Amino acid sequence: MATIILKKAVKKDLNWINEQYRNLNFLPSDLNQEYVVIAQQGIQRCGIGRLIHLSPEHEELGGMFVSAPFRKQGIARQIVSHLLEQRNPSCNTWCIPLKHLIPFYSSFGFIEVGANYPNIPDVLARRINWCDQNQDNGVSLLLIKSV
Repeated sequence: MATIILKKAVKKDLNWINEQYRNLNFLPSDLNQEYVVIAQQGIQRCGIGRLIHLSPEHEELGGMFVSAPFRKQGIARQIVSHLLEQRNPSCNTWCIPLKHLIPFYSSFGFIEVGANYPNIPDVLARRINWCDQNQDNGVSLLLIKSV
């Protein structure tokens, strides 16, 4: 298995990133509000993920994707680990994964809280509604609380 390199996305990467997200029916990225990481194997881009700054108290981990030929190699785990290293520990870090991915995110310390959890930021509530309407497999709301 070849080495995976993770690199912070820059403006010239944005078209590729948003093309991937369009194909997945995910919301597009905005590098002014997000830390996006791209996984590469050699020169081949094989995965992405993002940490979105929602407010001074809240961040969202999302947009995880690994191309089919590169799955089952631990790339998603590397992306999530890297993004969580970038998180602000004084912020609540939220995640809205497809339901079948709850155990994966739980292994990083996320806890399932559900959409009725108190004080969910409005922008996150809108994202949950958007995901419910645009993702076929159902989603859940997870949280790593601030310290």
